[in-house]
Formats: sequence, structure tokens, C-alpha cells
Amino acid sequence: MTVATSQTIPNKGLMTPPQDIVAYLLTLPHVTEATPCTVIIRGGHYPAARYVTKTPIDPGTQAYARGERIATNEMIYCAGPIPAVNRRGNVAFRMVMPHKPASEQDARDWFLASYYPAHKGRKPQSPPSPDSEFARYHPFGWNFLLSPWVEVNGVKIDSYARVPYNRYDMTVTDVVSTTQDIPNGWREVEA
Repeated sequence: MTVATSQTIPNKGLMTPPQDIVAYLLTLPHVTEATPCTVIIRGGHYPAARYVTKTPIDPGTQAYARGERIATNEMIYCAGPIPAVNRRGNVAFRMVMPHKPASEQDARDWFLASYYPAHKGRKPQSPPSPDSEFARYHPFGWNFLLSPWVEVNGVKIDSYARVPYNRYDMTVTDVVSTTQDIPNGWREVEA
């Protein structure tokens, strides 16, 4: 088992309250709403925020030709290094929201859409200095974004993969108040 703390990993995001992530996201130009939450993936706890962006669709695209002008995207911003399972091949996550009944659960596959900093093999690169241009856009240090796979014509995330994706549960719990208990830091459990 690998356990990481803010003392062992140079990442101030490990102890970041989800409300701080929301405050940061709402300063970005295309973010229209954000909700603080925590995410648990295979024993790893992450302070996070679910958010929505709305961006103009570029002329010349198929969406524009269909008359669409605004793209709405849903994401989850998680502070901390990527989950260990993502360093072992193609994976997708199933969202489990304990506060919602089964009929309201999100049945989509979610995937790792982006992460910072880059990884070399199984180990992440050291984050750049705090005054660098990269750090300016990543105020919480290491982070990753999760995005839902949008099925079009029944094409699943792994429809064309040689090997089906491994699917893991991802528990997402909204933070409803600033005094709600949040897991003490981040920890990663080897897959």
C-alpha cells in the first residue's frame, strides 16, 4: 500500500478544501457552475469540485452545421496525483453518489481527461516551481480532470479497444457545508 501525505508529496492540493477549488473554478471564463465534493477511487480520497463549462462552438464543425452554438461540458476537478489504477492501462469509472437513489445514479462511464503534471512510467514528474507559468494555472499542484464519456450511436468508451476497459467505482459526495468533515488529506492505495 502506498500512502502519501502533504509532507511526502510536494502538492498543496492534498489538503485543499473543496470550497477553495470551487472558488478558483468560478474565476475561469467559461465555468458557469461548480459544486464542492469529495471523490473516492479505490481507497484514494480527493478534494474535488463538479463543474460545468459553456463554450462557443467553432464555425466549420459538424456541431455548428447542425445549428449548435454553445457546447456544455461537465467535469470533475480533483486535487492530487492521478489514481494508481490509471497508471496500469485503460480504465473507466462508474459514478456512485451515496446521497441519491438508484434511479438517479449516473450510469455513464467517466474517464481521466487531463492531469498535471505529466507522468513518466509509474512516477509523476516533480511539479514546476510555484512561480512558473504552469503553476499559475494549477494553483493546487497536482490535479486531474474526470469527464463523462458521451455515447453516440451506442459507441462505448472501449468499443474499439483491443481489450475492454477495467471499470472501477468512483464515489462522489457533495460537500453541503463548510464544516462538513472532509477526509484528512489524500491517500493513495495501490491497485
